[in-house]
Amino acid sequence: MVDNPKNKFLYVTVFTILNGVLLFLLTLRYSNYINLSGIETVSYFLLAVLGNSFLIVFVIYLFLFLPLILLKLPKKMLSFWLVFVASIGIVTLLLDYEVYSQYRIHLNAIIIKMAVSAGDEIFHFSWFTWVVSILSVIITIAIEYFIYRISVKVSKSYNFSKKSKILFFSVWILIMFYSHFTHAKADLTIYRPVTSIARHIPLYYPLTMKRFLTKYKLVDLNEIQNRQNFKLGDNETEVINYPKHELKFDESKDSLNIAIIVLDCWRFDMLTEETTPNIYKFSKGESIQKFNKHYSGGNGTRIGLFSLFYGLYGTYWNTMSDEQISPVMMDEIVKRNYHIGVFASSTLTIPPFNRTIFKSVSNLRTGSKGSSASEKDLNALDDWKKFMLNLGKDKPFFSFLFFDSIHAYDIPQDYPKIFQPYWERVDHVKLNNNFDPVPYRNRYKTSAHFVDSMVGDVLELLSEKDVLKNTVVIITGDHGEEFNENKKNYWGHGGNYIKYQVQVPLIIYFPKMQSKEYDYWTNHTDLVPTIMENVFKVKNPSSDYSNGKSLFVNSNRSWMVSGGYFNYAILEKDVITLSFPSGAYEIQDYNCNVVDKDLNYKVFKEVLEATTSFYK
Repeated sequence: MVDNPKNKFLYVTVFTILNGVLLFLLTLRYSNYINLSGIETVSYFLLAVLGNSFLIVFVIYLFLFLPLILLKLPKKMLSFWLVFVASIGIVTLLLDYEVYSQYRIHLNAIIIKMAVSAGDEIFHFSWFTWVVSILSVIITIAIEYFIYRISVKVSKSYNFSKKSKILFFSVWILIMFYSHFTHAKADLTIYRPVTSIARHIPLYYPLTMKRFLTKYKLVDLNEIQNRQNFKLGDNETEVINYPKHELKFDESKDSLNIAIIVLDCWRFDMLTEETTPNIYKFSKGESIQKFNKHYSGGNGTRIGLFSLFYGLYGTYWNTMSDEQISPVMMDEIVKRNYHIGVFASSTLTIPPFNRTIFKSVSNLRTGSKGSSASEKDLNALDDWKKFMLNLGKDKPFFSFLFFDSIHAYDIPQDYPKIFQPYWERVDHVKLNNNFDPVPYRNRYKTSAHFVDSMVGDVLELLSEKDVLKNTVVIITGDHGEEFNENKKNYWGHGGNYIKYQVQVPLIIYFPKMQSKEYDYWTNHTDLVPTIMENVFKVKNPSSDYSNGKSLFVNSNRSWMVSGGYFNYAILEKDVITLSFPSGAYEIQDYNCNVVDKDLNYKVFKEVLEATTSFYK
């Protein structure tokens, strides 16, 4: 017997709405991992969950339930599919909560594949866990069948007027608008009690408008952030456990200066006498530690610098940014009352390094003057020189120089175009698999040569002031740059995780250390433990505050993590495993070819533990 189509629509709609309520109630459990400290955060959380729950069930209704109705299935078959689909959804949410409780990440395809394929090799389930899981599935099916029966009865007993339907959808739309607008406003004004909530809610993607409003100059982001700085709290949070334990240090009378120089887009094979002669000469001197297989923590600036200053994998970026937590290394520099000079060519407000990496630095210089990258670089260099020349000798100094001309392929108008043939105007539209990369790469090398000349000025002034004897000098890149070396039409950075995009030079001048070259794998996450152990003499193990190890110790790592803007990668010796936000993954070789190989579950579990170990 076939139902009346109108009645079908009615009870399936009621069934969908009741499941929206159930979804809402179950999602409220994620509040266990959120600091809901005021009426604004509580109301935002409740309305965000409510609106999102009904959005999820509406999508299911539109793409699954509605087609089932249109197929004109018999009532029993339709009821079976309704209960089946809804039960899968609820069981998935229950599983997601268990995964989130343990790892602080939401359920995805890789986790599911690990559980199904690897079994007890990765996850150890007791008999009690199996019993509880089976009972949960049975109870869920029973609840969904009960909801179905209630839906049928309600649809027969009550007459839903057109006004009531319009009212229901109007309220839902208002809730959606309120929650997303609240998040967009909080994101713009850097109000972390609200922005930190979103990542806890499964399948929730809130609205942000910061980039759009800034791009079209509708708001002054610097003014907003400066106005909000006085509201920033300390690093205490209910979300993250960083550092895991209070840091303790050996007393030391010696306080070494620290000078970090980062060249944007400087890749591993560009530390040559031809391209960067000043740095190359410096790398051949005394007390130089040169790392030949060094990798950035990311294939872009945001994660590259994040991993360098925090010593953490890029998977922690969103949390650290939302919670506005500063890195332990910079906190220690501030506590030790260093003279601090931060000289970045490009802005430090997008990405918001001013409220992450340099949050604890007062009177922060957030950008440089100039109409081009080379002008801004020269301005940063000039300001750095003034900083150095005006330094007192009463305390040590920390300086950070970040040059951007390589990234922009820019040189001053009067700078010689050393490498020929030279691409006069960079036109990315022309880039394709058949494009000759030589003129493009020569422009890149010329800009690197220009930046090297500025680094030469830095090294010369450090030498003239006779401070090298007690200064740790670190020179590296935030990420690399590719010129279609693998003929896969990859140009620039941010597209993959092969050596051209993530392997970078790293040389460290460390006073009184014998010069040495290192041929084992090292990573940007290793710099923080190196400074913390060898400069500040921390007693804690590096695992208390970092994912890395001291650069001077061969940790025999078999994998590394490198992050991007939309995904991250696990780098092993022979393959790269890409993990996408959707939960999908892909395994490639180092030529960007997809390979037919099983996921290394043991490695992935180690990565999972490392990328979640600092969550409470």
